[in-house]
Amino acid sequence: MGLTTMMQQYLAIKEQYKDAIVFFRLGDFYEMFFDDAITASRELELTLTGRDCGLPERAPMCGVPHHAVETYLARLIQRGYHVAICEQMTPPGKRELVKRQVVRLVTPGTVTENSILIEDKNNYLLSAYSQDGKIGVAWADISTGEFNYSFIDEKVNSAFNDLLSRIEPAEIICNDTMLSESHKLPIVKNHGTRPFGLYNSKAFSYQNALEKLKPQITSKNLQAIRDNRCICAAGALIAYIEETQKCALKNFSALTLDVTNQYMYIDANARRTLELTQSLADDGKRGTLFWCLDRTKTGMGARLLKRWIEKPEINETTITQRLEFVDTLQANAVLCQTLRDVLSNTYDIERLTSRLAFRSIVPADFLALSRSLHSATQLKELLQPINVPLAQTLAENIYDFTDEYKLIDAVIFDANSKASEEEFEGESEEPQQSDSQNKKKDKSEEKEKKRENRSRIFKDGYDAALDEARSLIKNSKKILKGMLEAEKETTGIKNLKLGFNNVFGYYLEVPKAQIDLVPYRYTRKQTVATGERYVTEELKELEEKILHAQENVENREAELYQAFIDTLSQRIHDYLHTARHVAMLDVLLSFAVVAKENNY
Repeated sequence: MGLTTMMQQYLAIKEQYKDAIVFFRLGDFYEMFFDDAITASRELELTLTGRDCGLPERAPMCGVPHHAVETYLARLIQRGYHVAICEQMTPPGKRELVKRQVVRLVTPGTVTENSILIEDKNNYLLSAYSQDGKIGVAWADISTGEFNYSFIDEKVNSAFNDLLSRIEPAEIICNDTMLSESHKLPIVKNHGTRPFGLYNSKAFSYQNALEKLKPQITSKNLQAIRDNRCICAAGALIAYIEETQKCALKNFSALTLDVTNQYMYIDANARRTLELTQSLADDGKRGTLFWCLDRTKTGMGARLLKRWIEKPEINETTITQRLEFVDTLQANAVLCQTLRDVLSNTYDIERLTSRLAFRSIVPADFLALSRSLHSATQLKELLQPINVPLAQTLAENIYDFTDEYKLIDAVIFDANSKASEEEFEGESEEPQQSDSQNKKKDKSEEKEKKRENRSRIFKDGYDAALDEARSLIKNSKKILKGMLEAEKETTGIKNLKLGFNNVFGYYLEVPKAQIDLVPYRYTRKQTVATGERYVTEELKELEEKILHAQENVENREAELYQAFIDTLSQRIHDYLHTARHVAMLDVLLSFAVVAKENNY
């Protein structure tokens, strides 16, 4: 007695992801088996059941519904687990085994889901490469596109300890030398950071790392990296992200050197004692300097404020320009409030853009991106008349996205908009009846149509093939009735009937008394007591379209959606560039509000 074919498939996939919990898609559920099931049932408080697997004993099993996967995923990631998402790549067949493959490996440092990320905190993945007592470090937030590096060659343990304390990485990968040396760090001894994880040594080799970096950053940027250890760390980080996300990186364009002499250096103990961003009492935000200054309207603004607090500016020109702009905002309450009102309609452009870059963006994200790009364009217009240097700099670096947000608004269907509700109200083919039975039917149909609206991606009129398939779903009865009436008119067979059976699908039934009127284009399929049944090429084509209309809608929308992602992805770096300057405006407005409130 051996393992079933499906269980063999599962174990082959599990063999490739030994260190991860495999979420194995089976219909509407992600199932886990064997040790993964035991672990997941304990961590997620799921009922542990069993499944016949071909062995004498049933395989331990537990599962989570696919529509609620993010909730369970968040809990596992927060506990430091890695999760391999294994999807069905082909429709279920009667005889053939469904093909499955891992489409993404989710780890604490490679999360892009809003439900898992903390809005006002960066989620850094850090890569460290140690050689000859010196360390190259690179860290990135794939949810925002931020990518930094540092070289530590003096007071190595102390400096690296302070760096880890400041950026609080969600995940750390390293080479074997760094792993052994990490145990000397006070922050590791005191369990103040995530455990260091050993990564593929080949990814840290200089040549492999260099090849990974070349497509991501400019030659000039690459040449500015003064130590090969930094290249090794940064290249391995890129390799790790590509391995987990299963796609190329489009939201990384520059690798920025973290220069300690360009900001006021604050060591870990001072940062903690001063309660800059974390309270001594409970590690929370309340009572900290960040809590006092944070009146930001966006997540990207809050994250930037936190970075400014942890890395105070020391350049006099920059400080003076910020103060001048804050003074202008504080003095003009109407302008300040207008800018903040626009920011209130602005979503997290950085994280929306990263989901676009990783092709994990959903239609609701596109609508949020549209509103945010519209807001950015408005902010640009509001800043242009302000005659202070920093306002002008911000206006120049916040780009115009009129074409992009108009395109999204014209194309993506918004199920919650008033227009879509009106469109839905106009879809009913029959008037509502007054009796209670028909009212229940109407409510059921209304619920179904609302469900269809929620699953719809594109507006009507965007694509002819999509519109045709939708029309077939919505109006199939009307279309078939119209075809029948046309056939009656053309052939003169007044008692022609349309029917359907499971043997040969739709058919036209001609009474015995009118057999002589049957045209040559009719193909006889069946003789019955009352007459003959026929099919036509037109009827077979229409049947094919009707029976596969829903599948065609889904396939066409998926095809169009990928193409739409490609279209909007052309300005990814412009979105991120704008986001960083909108975030700066958000922080400066926050300063103006706090100054006004406290009479600073």
